[in-house]
Amino acid sequence: MTGMSRIQFLAALALMVSTAQPARSEDQTTPSGPSPDTAATLAELQGVTIEATVVHQQVLQRDGKQFPNQSRFDVRVSIRDGRIEGSISPSGHNARGPYQGAVQPVSAALDKPVVSGSFGGGNGIWFVNERTLTSVLVFKGGGAFRREIVFSRTDKGLACTIKEVFARENGAGPINWKSSLDGGSLTLISDRQTSSSCRVKKG
Repeated sequence: MTGMSRIQFLAALALMVSTAQPARSEDQTTPSGPSPDTAATLAELQGVTIEATVVHQQVLQRDGKQFPNQSRFDVRVSIRDGRIEGSISPSGHNARGPYQGAVQPVSAALDKPVVSGSFGGGNGIWFVNERTLTSVLVFKGGGAFRREIVFSRTDKGLACTIKEVFARENGAGPINWKSSLDGGSLTLISDRQTSSSCRVKKG
């Protein structure tokens, strides 16, 4: 992030994601967000822990060969004192059987760009805008990944939904990252979020 201000970085991320063409990406699971009168406030999110799971059906390419892959991200993060702390555990299943990737730590100040070592490295940021906690990772190898957790109030307390999407830089080019299993280079050919769950815990 050397030489790039927070405003410049956010502007670059907004351009990348807003003009991105998903890698044949669809979301079949995430419902519409809450109405404004049920949206949670940032103050309500202090001290909460979010536990979420997202499953994707993908086609990946490695060493010139394409193969189907089912990936799963188990997210557990907490918001405290203007920071986000926790971990993301990647796992999945392909023709070789089930696999468990290395757990990716999460530790960052909200609203501040960071250099990330996850999935081969890149530039990232976590921020809260109205009712949504968003993380964006721009992969060092090309492309980006965005995760949105939308909060609402219910008669049982805070609730959430989660959506994840891969994006191409400026709508073109490959989406590449390093495998969390063995560090090999992967290219995303297509992606479809097939299921998700999300819950909020206080304390």
